[in-house]
Amino acid sequence: MALQDAKRKAVERSTTHIESVTEMEDFALKRDWVEAFASADVKVLAILSSVWDEPGGGDCFTVSIRAEVVPAEQVVSRIRESSEDDPRSPLNIKVWASADKLKAGDTLKIYLQGNKAFFGRIIYTDAEGDVLQLLPNAHRADDYFQGGARYEVPSALDPIVLRVKEPFGRETVTVYASTAPLGDLETQQLGAFFRVSTAPSDVARKSRVRSASQSESSDDTRTARVSEFAETTVTVLTQP
Repeated sequence: MALQDAKRKAVERSTTHIESVTEMEDFALKRDWVEAFASADVKVLAILSSVWDEPGGGDCFTVSIRAEVVPAEQVVSRIRESSEDDPRSPLNIKVWASADKLKAGDTLKIYLQGNKAFFGRIIYTDAEGDVLQLLPNAHRADDYFQGGARYEVPSALDPIVLRVKEPFGRETVTVYASTAPLGDLETQQLGAFFRVSTAPSDVARKSRVRSASQSESSDDTRTARVSEFAETTVTVLTQP
């Protein structure tokens, strides 16, 4: 019962946040987003604490969670047809590659653009499942992007080239983005980039969750902030 109550409060907190950032003169955008969050799905990322009010038991059990509140996809899809570039909408990231199909020796560029300022991480998964962090990298540590601006990785200022070589096959580029700094991953430097040793199934979760040492504020539910998060993936087919 305590966990269900925590999930309900997570939805309420998220809805309040959405109402505060989406207001328009005719209230149409706010109304649509509130509708999307009315049937949101709550994913518990971590249980921060769970305790009875008295040692060994008591009348009150309190649980504190860190959760991701995901609005109803069918409503979100309809809204974004007309408001995906609006900075008053929740965070939305566009990602695309210089080409969908690339041959050995071709160079790859990645482009991204958000409707508002965000912190971002670019993860590349090759055909054999190896995971690399392309950004931040050894040459570009800054992971903050301005809203509305189109970014290119690598850019003309980077001493890096992404050139296609074996293994060949279906590969993916995923951008994790948030209005707050992202959580840390376990990485090892591999040339200009970083090999990600965090389990692939944990990359998304750890990107969403900042460690206690990273957090600026308490995990107390009265002071916890709402952060907007977006995850976007594109597929690239490489071949000999």
